[in-house]
Amino acid sequence: MRIKAVIRGVKSTVDIYRYYIYHYRLQMSSQNTQTQPVKPLKSIPMIFIGIIAWLIPGAGHWMLGKKNRAIVIFVSIIILFFTGIYIGGNSLVNVTYAKLWYIAQIFTGLPCLIMTSKEQLGFGKGIDLGQLYTSCAGLLNLMCVIDAIIPPESGTNKNKAKEVKEKLV
Repeated sequence: MRIKAVIRGVKSTVDIYRYYIYHYRLQMSSQNTQTQPVKPLKSIPMIFIGIIAWLIPGAGHWMLGKKNRAIVIFVSIIILFFTGIYIGGNSLVNVTYAKLWYIAQIFTGLPCLIMTSKEQLGFGKGIDLGQLYTSCAGLLNLMCVIDAIIPPESGTNKNKAKEVKEKLV
């Protein structure tokens, strides 16, 4: 009985999510037809943008002219990373202690490099949860780097809105 209720709840949540995404994309497509699209800087190579986006979360989007998105990326990744540091202590960013976690953490960029070079002080007890937070911050930054270096698909916004509407309905 509880499983059916959970399934119904998940289905209704997915329907609500689809509704809001559809209307958000329609709104964005109508706004983009009125304004000029953001053009990436042609003089800066994409590999350089990728390296800067890795070192400083959100800097790649800032260089591309997407300043609001850059601020959101920077704030969210930094808060997530340092929340993990607060929970688990800075001893969890350690190459020798947990190598697989460190691989995910290193994608955070400069914050992880700074915490690696710090003196290893253990002041938290939630090492597992802290590693999860800091690793999620690193993987989130990796997704943002990929988003910054891969150009968006070409095509008109009206066609995209129609495709989204057809998929959702």
